[in-house]
Amino acid sequence: MTAYAKMQFTDMTDKERETLRKGLLKYCELDTLAMVMLYEHFEKDF
Repeated sequence: MTAYAKMQFTDMTDKERETLRKGLLKYCELDTLAMVMLYEHFEKDF
């Protein structure tokens, strides 16, 4: 949330903004993967 807020309210270069955007996208990708892995784990037990 802090990184997203920083993108909105901080002056930064386009390169800095793009680096932050890519980092946020990678975070979302990994977070989603973790949720899928948890779902698959618990689905097997039921």
